[in-house]
Amino acid sequence: MNQKFIILILALGLSSVFWNCSSGSSDDSAASAVLLASSGSEDSCPEPSTFAVNTSETVSDGSSCATKIASDVPTWVQNNFHCMTIYTCGTDIVFETSDLPPFKSGYYSSSSTSYASSNFPASTNSGTCCYGTSVNNTENHFANPNQIKSQSVVFKIPATVTYESSPQSTPYGPVGVSVWGVVFYNNQAAPGDVLATEYATMDFQNGHPDSKGMYHWHTDPWPITGTKNAQSSEEALIGIALDGYPVYGKKNQSSSYPSLDSNTNTATCAPTENPSAGYCYYVQNASYDSAYVFGLYFRGAKGSVTY
Repeated sequence: MNQKFIILILALGLSSVFWNCSSGSSDDSAASAVLLASSGSEDSCPEPSTFAVNTSETVSDGSSCATKIASDVPTWVQNNFHCMTIYTCGTDIVFETSDLPPFKSGYYSSSSTSYASSNFPASTNSGTCCYGTSVNNTENHFANPNQIKSQSVVFKIPATVTYESSPQSTPYGPVGVSVWGVVFYNNQAAPGDVLATEYATMDFQNGHPDSKGMYHWHTDPWPITGTKNAQSSEEALIGIALDGYPVYGKKNQSSSYPSLDSNTNTATCAPTENPSAGYCYYVQNASYDSAYVFGLYFRGAKGSVTY
């Protein structure tokens, strides 16, 4: 038998074994691997030698982060995004993030200055049950076994959005990035799990890390929207999607809850930050695990993400 043919058969066999093995974990890591494999390599542009914004800043509870933004990046991005390196590459805006949340979390290493021992109840830290109804209203709240780690996530997002009448599906893994550099996942848990189950592992900032250590939000990013406290900012710009459309909290800038397209979680808009957008994503006007940011489809032609 031809040697090349034998090698091909062996490769296909190994692939089948790999993709049909389950890790048994209740996080998003297996799904993330699928996106990583499919995203491939992208043409890259070098970072500029100088930046219009180049600073260390504090955006939350005393945790500092580095922000670098090039001068040719759209003004609405320059004025609202932090904790990332941002520059242009052809027709795209590049967002490079370490995905380290700029706030305290029980998912940081206990040796980190960003570790918060009170971020989970004592019974939660050990992974044992039960806490009753926790701050995120989930019975039997428990921490997953993962720990926040620095990432290298690179989004190449179209500077000019392109509406698509036949929306593309959102993949597992990062589908957008918040104004603080924390990534968004869609409303799906890892294969074999459901978001309602995973929601029991969210910290008091409403996020959690997968087994790669990638911290992410599926649902309302409480530290940005202020939903947990009296200083509510449900009209706040919270991020940008992989297709370039802006992402907001539950309300539009008229302080109303918009009627959202059920496929894309978007509505028409003309926000002050980016009036020409035409469409915006919004957090679902719901509670807890139902208050997701991204549904199953994008509104526009998506860019690329590698990590």
